[in-house]
Formats: sequence, C-alpha cells, structure tokens
Amino acid sequence: MEQQIQRINEDIRQIQDLLVMTSQAVMDQDVSSFPIFVVFQREDSLELGVPIADEGSNPGSWLINVSTLEEFVARQIIVDEKIEDFKAVFKDPRKYFCLFLVTSGTANFIFLPLQKLS
Repeated sequence: MEQQIQRINEDIRQIQDLLVMTSQAVMDQDVSSFPIFVVFQREDSLELGVPIADEGSNPGSWLINVSTLEEFVARQIIVDEKIEDFKAVFKDPRKYFCLFLVTSGTANFIFLPLQKLS
C-alpha cells in the first residue's frame, strides 16, 4: 500500500494545478465544502463522481474523478451515523487533497498535502 501511495503522490503532482482548480470550483460554486477525488486503476470500472479530465490526460495508470461527501452519503459509502466522524478527520481542502483510493477491491481515504510546484 505504501508503494502505491508513493506512486499516486508522484502521479498526482503532474496534475496538481488541475486538482486545485477542481477542488476550488467545487467549494466556490457551493457544490460542497468536502471535495473528494476518487482515484482508481484504468482497468477498473467505477461510476462515482465526475471525471476531471479525459482519459489521456490522467497521470500514470490512474483515473481520477471528483466527488463530494454528499455523493458518498447518497450512495451510502459513508453512512449517516459516520458523517460527523468523517468531517472531524477531513483536512482543509485548500491545503490537502482528499483521495478515495480504490485498488484491488479495497478502498481507503488518504490525505495528500498540496505542495508548491517548482
């Protein structure tokens, strides 16, 4: 898992500006205060969120969709009883990307800090 996170971190840095703009748009347009990026392998089929770029623009072997806490609740990925727990651990989306990483039938939330690009 640690190696996958490192690979994702490297791949995400290639499109960090796009993710920042997407996250800000979700918040600025009052779609949600809790943007979540769904990250999954190209060979997996996952209908969650909205693609942020066409397939050729995504880094590495990953596809990335943008979603929200509200969609996760509507689809019962996060149950009503856990909403406040999720909000308590959710990190400032202006400083961190919230990733919902789906690999090999498992899914985990991870938070990657935004980094200044040189």
